[in-house]
Amino acid sequence: MNALVHQRDDGRYQLGLADDAAGPFETRAFAEAVAAHELARAAWLRRHSRHLPKFSEGAPA
Repeated sequence: MNALVHQRDDGRYQLGLADDAAGPFETRAFAEAVAAHELARAAWLRRHSRHLPKFSEGAPA
């Protein structure tokens, strides 16, 4: 997760290197907390996607 957090030239932190990266954040700890939340949210969405085949539709268990 630390690989997601980058320190900017102005001393603040952001998630990723893209121009639309989340941030700036005042502390690295807060940036890491936001990154952890984003990862957990993405994992939850993958598990609860409506596009996953249902067991009753003949998908493997």
